[in-house]
Amino acid sequence: MSESSSSHSQDGAPLLELPAVIRKNRRRRAVLVVVSALIAVAGFGLHQWFAGRVVSEWAAVQGAEYPLKAASAGKVLQVAVRDGQLVEAGELLLALDPVPLERALAEAEASLDLAMRGGVPAADSDPALREAEEHARRVSDAARREEEGARINMEQRTAEHARALFALRNPLASEAERAEASRAEADARANMEKARTRLKDSSDRRAAADQELRRLHDAARNTRPGPVQVELWRTRVEEARTALQHAVLIAPVRGKVFWVKAAQNGNVARGDELMKIMPLENLWVEARFTAGTPLKEGQRCTVELDEGPELEGTVQALSRAEGGVLAKIGLTLPKAGDDAEGVEAALYPGQDARVIVRVK
Repeated sequence: MSESSSSHSQDGAPLLELPAVIRKNRRRRAVLVVVSALIAVAGFGLHQWFAGRVVSEWAAVQGAEYPLKAASAGKVLQVAVRDGQLVEAGELLLALDPVPLERALAEAEASLDLAMRGGVPAADSDPALREAEEHARRVSDAARREEEGARINMEQRTAEHARALFALRNPLASEAERAEASRAEADARANMEKARTRLKDSSDRRAAADQELRRLHDAARNTRPGPVQVELWRTRVEEARTALQHAVLIAPVRGKVFWVKAAQNGNVARGDELMKIMPLENLWVEARFTAGTPLKEGQRCTVELDEGPELEGTVQALSRAEGGVLAKIGLTLPKAGDDAEGVEAALYPGQDARVIVRVK
């Protein structure tokens, strides 16, 4: 075999033929070109994606909350809901004990009958008067307890001032000790004066509450027979019927209940706030963005809820804020099914969120 056609080196090791080496290098270069192109396309895509989105500085779920108040006074028999519970329209929220309300209606009807026959019903049979007197009595009792607490505080502050004054008059005290005692006496005297003012204010409130209670008591017992009594008791009968009808509190809309204040076996007065309800269709997210962010109404966005699902939304309104822009984000909630119930159960007012708006 000739030397030029040999495929081995002088030491016998095989050598790659030149065309095979060239083909291998070409394949490497082709792979590198493809990979580089893919990286460039991916980088351009990521750049475009990030360039086409803006993220909120701060965001939170907001909602229109409506207070639900007691239409009747009475004792709470049942609280059927808890904070954060999702309720349907018409669902029972709370029930008052109906027995006292039924008794009040019967008494009002009997008093109306007596008034129509020319008599004067007993003042104790007037449910409105009883409610007013009970409220005035509760206010008076609370004012009396406050006054007693203020009196005890006054006694304590007076004793503290006496001790501080005794220390100040100590003839054996050093100059530094006398300076410290002087400061302590001034503080104790100021606290005693505050306690005296508090005692006077609480005594004035207690006296006013007692006076109102006496006024109601006297006015109820100075009634006279006649048409005025008939009209009065007709009104009382209607009020008693209305109170009985409102012995149960029903959810007016579908939504979530919050800040449930009523407690079972507790007493409520007419007009007391029992809880709040937040209709789910009125939920939105308020988000803050940096000044100059290219936001427009109608832009689509993603809302990431803290400890909750990810929802789609739309920029509904924009307003200026100091150093930024505020956006109202309308939420797109699932229509029905388990997903809808899970999303609704996870939403609550004040919930932190993160809003990502697609600006391109």
